[in-house]
Amino acid sequence: MPDQRLSDAACREFASEIVAAIKTDSRLEHISNRVDMTMADATRIRRTVLEILVATGAHRIGYKVGFTSDAVQMLLGIDGPEFGFLVNTMRVSGTGKLPIKVNCQTLVEPELAFEMGQDLASSGLTCSSVLEATSQVYTAFEIVESRVGLSADFRDIVADNTGSGRFVLSPVGVDPRSLAFADIAVSLRVDKNQFEARANDVLGHPANAIVWLANHLGRLGKNGGRIRKGDIILTGSSTKPVPVASGSSVSATFSGMGTMDIAFS
Repeated sequence: MPDQRLSDAACREFASEIVAAIKTDSRLEHISNRVDMTMADATRIRRTVLEILVATGAHRIGYKVGFTSDAVQMLLGIDGPEFGFLVNTMRVSGTGKLPIKVNCQTLVEPELAFEMGQDLASSGLTCSSVLEATSQVYTAFEIVESRVGLSADFRDIVADNTGSGRFVLSPVGVDPRSLAFADIAVSLRVDKNQFEARANDVLGHPANAIVWLANHLGRLGKNGGRIRKGDIILTGSSTKPVPVASGSSVSATFSGMGTMDIAFS
């Protein structure tokens, strides 16, 4: 039985605070400083954030997987990735300048996003079976918007829907069967800073992030969910997350897949 210490009413109260912070661009006082919260409580709060967003007009469209690199996991003292829920209001166009939310810690990550062509099981998946179930792969930017800051206790990060903010997809997807993922180099430029990586720096293959996600969602039961046909899965960044600010310009080139550009105001 998960170690749960918060009542359902307390989880809903904290989730309501998080939703208000999302909608008003506010910093969030760390929940772990106020109550004795376990990781199981944090996952309940995260799920309740989704429920409140849906109840107020949004709808779930997928998931993001984060903390996929060994270096970031070691920095945060965790032993695996984490996820956040994606809703339709988080998907934005890359045209024009995106306003920075000044009270969030904002970072950008270049990623590959998978659109699922069928429902996925909650166990028994492999990299190959995920690729077979994928209809399109897009290049993407995840814009992390942490209301608690990434130096917060990890329970607070999870409760804050793992910093889910906004994301941008390339206009056209690619059939995954036409891609040699091991050959995809990722070059990220943020202002004058350049970062190089490879697509397979994400857990050895970005599809492995979806294998992890499906298994993890299954273990969480009602606080997780299931990957469904049409879901968009952001599979995690092959570079480190890079801070951006008002005036920042960002470009990412994925070899064989094209270049994406965004800018912030």
